[in-house]
Amino acid sequence: MIMDTWQRETDEPLPWRVEICSLSTDCWRSVDCPLPPVHIRSSSWMDTFVHGASHWSAIDAASHLDIVLAFDMLNEAFRIIRLPKVWPSERVYDVIVTKFRESLAVIVYPSSGTEKCFDLWVMEDYDKQGSWTKYSTIGPIVGVNRPLGLFGKKGLYLFEDNDGWMVFYDLQTEEMRH
Repeated sequence: MIMDTWQRETDEPLPWRVEICSLSTDCWRSVDCPLPPVHIRSSSWMDTFVHGASHWSAIDAASHLDIVLAFDMLNEAFRIIRLPKVWPSERVYDVIVTKFRESLAVIVYPSSGTEKCFDLWVMEDYDKQGSWTKYSTIGPIVGVNRPLGLFGKKGLYLFEDNDGWMVFYDLQTEEMRH
């Protein structure tokens, strides 16, 4: 768990902390592992666990590029995974980290607008930085705000619509239902 902590009296931010819960001892312990210079996206409030690591959508503080921040539980170390830069730069996009089949994946979509397309990118080889493949594009869809995740082996998207309701989209049948 990466913890963003604040000084209660002054409301000043404190350095990020990394803590791991050991299931065998049922105790939390601090890990001395500095967080790389990144900004974790607010849309990445939950991590995605794939290949023994937790993953979050983030932005590299130096380059301002979209990345995936990974924390390897076995080695207790962070890793930065670069994303493909293939979406148009004239629009602002959000990135949701998810799992597709047993692979790390991201859903890329426009931050604003009433009609949106959602691109699913899958990392084919977890140990190879440039192994992202565009798996599918959904849309354009009207009235869908953001993806919440991707579930099942066949690919069932869960979205939030503009009214806050959950919407399911079946990748195989291309049907959407509330």
